Amino acid sequence: TQMSNVHAQGCGSGFSITAGNNRLAGCRADQSTSGSGFTIDVRQAGNFAGSTTLVGCGTQDNDQNGLNVINSSTFKSAMSDPVIACACSFDGDGANGGNGGGIYAGISVTGANIVTLIGCNVNVRSVAVAGGSPEYALSFGNNGTSDPNLVQAIGGWWTAVSPMSLVNGSDSGTFLSYGVDGHIGGQFV
Repeated sequence: TQMSNVHAQGCGSGFSITAGNNRLAGCRADQSTSGSGFTIDVRQAGNFAGSTTLVGCGTQDNDQNGLNVINSSTFKSAMSDPVIACACSFDGDGANGGNGGGIYAGISVTGANIVTLIGCNVNVRSVAVAGGSPEYALSFGNNGTSDPNLVQAIGGWWTAVSPMSLVNGSDSGTFLSYGVDGHIGGQFV
């Protein structure tokens, strides 16, 4: 599937991708009222279906995560097809009903996944939430059966409301590699 310049705004959730081999360019998901901007849950059914690639895509002020990469399988060995995001911006997500906080992030990865982020930004905004959101730039964790396999970020600018860390997660099975510049404690002004 290929999409370019598609804008989902004010939906329950922005984009929900459940099949592999996708290319999205310049797509936006803004102000989702009860979900994330992009939710990607592409599991391999014994065969590699193809990576999902986002280029120049963005999110803004979604209720949950900006980019939400999940693996909903209950089988530990079920691997998801890789997700690659390049030159994307995830801004002010994790509005959480206007309260901010919680577990939401600009980018969230749960379960057996491989995610590569190249030159992607996560920015705190204080429009939908007075104190700003997202709480974290990146959140990763176990889905109940498996940890993310690889989360790799190269370049980009990340900010987070959390005064402690840009990243939330500590699964021992996850290889986490990131080289980004960032700012914690709210909106960078």
